[in-house]
Amino acid sequence: MSQSFRTLMPAKEFIENMGFAISYPHDDLIFIDTNAFLLRYNDARDSSFFLYFNEELNEQKQNELRSYVLQTACDTNVEIEIRGSFKVQPSLKSKGELEVVYHETTTSGR
Repeated sequence: MSQSFRTLMPAKEFIENMGFAISYPHDDLIFIDTNAFLLRYNDARDSSFFLYFNEELNEQKQNELRSYVLQTACDTNVEIEIRGSFKVQPSLKSKGELEVVYHETTTSGR
C-alpha cells in the first residue's frame, strides 16, 4: 500500500489568509472551523486543492466566498479547483460513523 506525503503548510497559509482556521485534517481532507467549505488534496500537483462548499451555505454566501477563495488562491500561490458542494451524513456502511457526500461541478483558479 502506498501512502502519499501531504504537506499542510500551503493549505494552512491559504485558509488563514482568508480568516479561517483548520479544524481537522484527515487523510486527503481538510475541514475548516466554520464548516463553510472543505479542501481535498489534489495529489496530481503540489499546492493544489479541490474545494467543496457546504451544501447548507446559501447561494449568495457561496458566490461571495467563491470570489474571495479565487483571489486568495492567487495571493498565496495555491491552485484551487472549486468542485461543487458536500454534505456530511451518517454512513450507510458503518453504524456510528459519518461520510462525506460530494455533488460535483467544476471551477478552477489560481
